[in-house]
Amino acid sequence: MARSAAIRALRFACIVALAAARPLFAQEIDCDPGDTEVRRLTFTGNRTFSDSRLAAQIATTPSGALYRYARFIGTRHCLDRVHLPLDSIRLLRFYQDRGFYDAAVDLDTTTVGAQSIDVHFRIAEGQPMRIDTLTVTGLDGVPDSARIRRGLPIARGQRFDKEALGSALGYITTALRNSGYPHADVFRGYDTYYEQHVASVQLTVVPGVRARVGAVDILVNGDTAGSDQRIHDPVIQRLLGFEPGDLYSAQKLVDARRYLFQTGAYRHVEIGLAGDSIRPAGDSLVTVQIVLHEGPMRDLRVGVGWGTLDCVRAQGTVTDRNFFGGARQLELTTRLSKIGIGYPLDGAKDICTPTVQKDLYSDTLNYRLSATVRQPGLFGLGPRNIPSLTGYSEQRSEYRAYFRSVPIGGVASLTRDLGPGLSLGLAYQLEYGRTEAQPAIYCALFNLCGAAERAQVREKQPLAVASISFARDRTPSAQSGGSAIRVDLRHASKTILSDPTLQFNTLIGDARRYWNVGSGVEIAARFYGGAVVGNRISFRGGSDGLVRNVSQYVPPQERLYAGGPNSVRGFRFNELGPVVYVVDTFTTLIAPNGETYYRADSLVVNNRWRAVPTGGNTLMVANLEARLPSPFLTDLIRYAVFIDAGRVWNRDRTSTVAGGFRQVRFTPGAGIRVGSPVGPIRVDVGYNPYKRSPGVAYNAFRGSDENRVAPLYCVSPDNTRPIMPGQNGDPPEQRETGPDGVARPCSPTFAPLRPTSWLKRLTFNFSIGPAF
Repeated sequence: MARSAAIRALRFACIVALAAARPLFAQEIDCDPGDTEVRRLTFTGNRTFSDSRLAAQIATTPSGALYRYARFIGTRHCLDRVHLPLDSIRLLRFYQDRGFYDAAVDLDTTTVGAQSIDVHFRIAEGQPMRIDTLTVTGLDGVPDSARIRRGLPIARGQRFDKEALGSALGYITTALRNSGYPHADVFRGYDTYYEQHVASVQLTVVPGVRARVGAVDILVNGDTAGSDQRIHDPVIQRLLGFEPGDLYSAQKLVDARRYLFQTGAYRHVEIGLAGDSIRPAGDSLVTVQIVLHEGPMRDLRVGVGWGTLDCVRAQGTVTDRNFFGGARQLELTTRLSKIGIGYPLDGAKDICTPTVQKDLYSDTLNYRLSATVRQPGLFGLGPRNIPSLTGYSEQRSEYRAYFRSVPIGGVASLTRDLGPGLSLGLAYQLEYGRTEAQPAIYCALFNLCGAAERAQVREKQPLAVASISFARDRTPSAQSGGSAIRVDLRHASKTILSDPTLQFNTLIGDARRYWNVGSGVEIAARFYGGAVVGNRISFRGGSDGLVRNVSQYVPPQERLYAGGPNSVRGFRFNELGPVVYVVDTFTTLIAPNGETYYRADSLVVNNRWRAVPTGGNTLMVANLEARLPSPFLTDLIRYAVFIDAGRVWNRDRTSTVAGGFRQVRFTPGAGIRVGSPVGPIRVDVGYNPYKRSPGVAYNAFRGSDENRVAPLYCVSPDNTRPIMPGQNGDPPEQRETGPDGVARPCSPTFAPLRPTSWLKRLTFNFSIGPAF
């Protein structure tokens, strides 16, 4: 028995010594001429831990999957013959630290080529050691001791895992230091019984004296007198979230550091216990010391760029981080787009893409002028709550959909910091503006085809929206992995002063997940979706004077759109989902009863048309993208392969939500990213194998250049709306009913011809910034 224990002790000492040396002798994974490539790394017998978990414990690294198959892209890794045999010992130590003292590891290598091998580890885990008894002493008299015991990450009957044991020590220490015990410490002890495969664990807690914050010493720019500091001590103390007399909490010190950084006024923030408070003592008061270095209180940022749909765009921001004192932040922002084609900054249309030149609503400058004031802790709300007030004026357009003009608007909001990466936002927005949408949208969705009818919804109206949002941001970066979630709920109604025609409820969710799978390969996934519910409203107008009831009326600017460089990339911008068509030509047919009809033939090749996205009230989009390293200029160029899926539809036109999901469109593609100071320059090519969705077809009587005011005539291939001659030189009138008085809808039967070449099924997207 004694000899067996001595052998175990000697073996364990050797394992510890060799494993500890690993950081000093990392594997030489770079390949030189004549080196042997590691093609594959595999494990068998590992029931408790995954292959990826074990691979992270050793030095041997296989070549990347892309390199193994393509041989011209990805990363090639070669064998280090010094560290390969030590990897077995490293795995053995890993298993023993997690309670598998009977574990055994064998190494096999197989030659698979002239200069490549496969490495395989065979593992016999054996019976794990279990915790037989767990004793925690020293918590008597500590408030919430029962809660601390319940939260322990180890328990009797669990596997004796030294990693979990270390987590238990950290958990108790953190809980105590956040409960007023700044000098709390925990000591561990354990006895192992190899033959019985059990262990006895003892945790001894030394909480020390419970303390409160006695004083707060503030050192700014190296001078306690604060002769040159611009944000004064009373303001700093208001931003901390604690004050003298409060129970000490290490987490509150961490939060205070975050609150001060969030002001943007400091380059360096350091918060901790003063020197005389660090040493354990019987004093129940501790001194907190804060060291701050202020940064510039004002800055100016400007930028100019070019976009496929924006033409030339520019923006500028002026920030004052101590506006009239009190760490109050003022931000003045100007954003311009459509420069070159939009009035009054037009005159250079040639620098814009043909796509923008054909867009009806790109002929006017888009802009946003805004001023925002925010001040953490205002009205005694505490630093977790950041109120802000924004005033703005803007003009914006959505490609081929609508133009929104808001002479004046304002937003009052409150953002609450719920902890690292968590936030809750409340906002109330009130603006006075008008929306000018494509006539085909009003005509197809709401049966408002006449200019007089459309004028009712183009008038300036107040729009009031109350919203609540929740965000969780946990390192949303493909380089380091992580995730991000955001949920937004918006409500507009007469109750909160919105116009009766602008009432709706919107729910939008966005979830993203990032993985770094090694060898420079990153996987990114996103799912976002939403729904809008409108109210039933009535419009009166037209030559017939009929009242038209529209159920679930959703204003064009609040409808949901998809397709484009940051959505489903196989579809052009906003063209995933319902569309209507405006055609150039149609034929006039006279029925035997003398009725006249306008009809367009979708099979005629030279009949030019343009699609007008109408958006929907339900949206679903999912993206999966693999971002790959380039074999050359690795720090500058990356590749991507992706598949996007999505659907936009109207619930009132689809019997069930499930019916909408059954029509999801999938578009694969690939792209290249080139690094730049303003973000990655991105070119993506998506393949769209689908036919264009059939839709309603219209023709503007006075020509496409007057679509904003002209009536639209239904010209679908099976149109049954008769045409009556106009009176006194007026344009012809299209009746919405037949001779029998029955309503005749404009049917969605116009289906453009499918491109005959696969090349024409490719959709090219150019943009700056990540896809998501």
